Amino acid sequence: MVSAVPGADAPVANLRITMQTNVNPQALALWDIANRAMDAKGDLAGSKIPSDNWATLLKIGKDLEEGGRTLATSNGAVAAPPGAKLQDEGNFGASTAVDVQRFIDAKSAEFRGHGLDLQKTGAGLVKAVGTHDAKRLSALAGSLDEVRESSVES
Repeated sequence: MVSAVPGADAPVANLRITMQTNVNPQALALWDIANRAMDAKGDLAGSKIPSDNWATLLKIGKDLEEGGRTLATSNGAVAAPPGAKLQDEGNFGASTAVDVQRFIDAKSAEFRGHGLDLQKTGAGLVKAVGTHDAKRLSALAGSLDEVRESSVES
């Protein structure tokens, strides 16, 4: 069962590191595999996913689930180390590390809820991979950008 309630000994999460190691690279790899497995109608075709890619997709799902769990069960989070910038910081409309930290501090339960959403997405990917459910895999891959962005923006 997944939970968005931190334990008494839960660590403080480092959002930047979690996103850089457990989330962003996996999202890109997922989309790359999904894009290469599209049929002529633009639908994800499970038959076009090689067996080694199914194994990669399983790891991607587990990594996303773990990244979400880290955020969902943390006792707060640090958006980025002092002076560090977020990946898109400086781009029009992008949040700064200070903005994200302000959101995390003011709405910690909502922040953990976004982490829980990411954890559930990862768990859904693991399940879809286990059954080779290309339709579900496609839906989760399509929703991942929104889930991922909500974890770092207010």
